[in-house]
Amino acid sequence: MTVHGYPDTLWGGAKEEAKADLVPQIKAISFLATDQQFFFLLREISADEYRADRGMLTAVVVHKAGDYKPGPGFFDLARGLGLTVADTDRIWIEQINKVHDYWNAQQLS
Repeated sequence: MTVHGYPDTLWGGAKEEAKADLVPQIKAISFLATDQQFFFLLREISADEYRADRGMLTAVVVHKAGDYKPGPGFFDLARGLGLTVADTDRIWIEQINKVHDYWNAQQLS
């Protein structure tokens, strides 16, 4: 079976690598930061992490300049996960705090 044109095992490997570090460190699949498949990968990781009660991991993926906030895809995904996104700052801060709390606890253990 394939996911976005890649075998399941490779796609899963890429998701795991992306959790540790983004594009430069992914070895299972070669991406550019602007590739559509990379955005699919990020969405799936974020949804998986949210469902595991660790927060939407893509809350930490923000614009490099300007508002330094997530793009519209973050809020589209949040809506798709059943979250209310009327107050985008609130939902982003809520999710980024949840992500930070989880990963900080991992570093301390």
